[in-house]
Amino acid sequence: MNISPLLSTPSSATSTTSGQSIAGDFDKFLTLLTTQLQNQDPMSPMDATQFTTQLVQFSQVEQQINANKKMDQLVAASTTEQKLAEVTAAQSYVGQQVEALGDTVPLQDGQATLIYGLDSTAKSATLKIVDQNKRTVATIALDPTAGAHSFTWDGKTADGTQLPDGTYRMTLTATDAAGDTVTSQTGFAGKVASVVNESGTVMLRIGDTAVPLSQVTAVAGAATTSS
Repeated sequence: MNISPLLSTPSSATSTTSGQSIAGDFDKFLTLLTTQLQNQDPMSPMDATQFTTQLVQFSQVEQQINANKKMDQLVAASTTEQKLAEVTAAQSYVGQQVEALGDTVPLQDGQATLIYGLDSTAKSATLKIVDQNKRTVATIALDPTAGAHSFTWDGKTADGTQLPDGTYRMTLTATDAAGDTVTSQTGFAGKVASVVNESGTVMLRIGDTAVPLSQVTAVAGAATTSS
């Protein structure tokens, strides 16, 4: 079992549209230029060189803005293609058993396979599971020895009530003999049903739970033991 976090480097593309207003002001420029010619001093008319220079400068700005627009379009198209490629590549996870870090507990078919790791042996380790209303539905005593562990939660409360499938949350508390906190990690294992792109992030859908691909640490995880 791989309980170590998976490092990822997100990619992003940005574009600016501040030049759009300038690009749309060509008519205004011509109006101002005409007004300037109409109101110039007859005794000191605009120098032809200065007039030509203004036209050339505006033409250069206009060309640069158009070039920037085309570049933004290319970047947007490239980003879309990249995201599509990421989703397509992630399709290989569908039907696979994966392990992912986090505090999510996806209850599927009345059970959930949970994983956790302790940096060192603790005197006690307890896992608390809460529902979407933050109501505690289960409190489980865990194996406090150092290392990676996995177990299957049967989706039942302390009184034996079977909880409905859905997404729950878990919190692990582990302390040593001196009462100090032992560093820990939690996660779960589950079968990927589909792949989606949510706001530019590739997500694996496991039951009712969507998990970022970056949180996946292993594919086809080790067999689990019942707690």
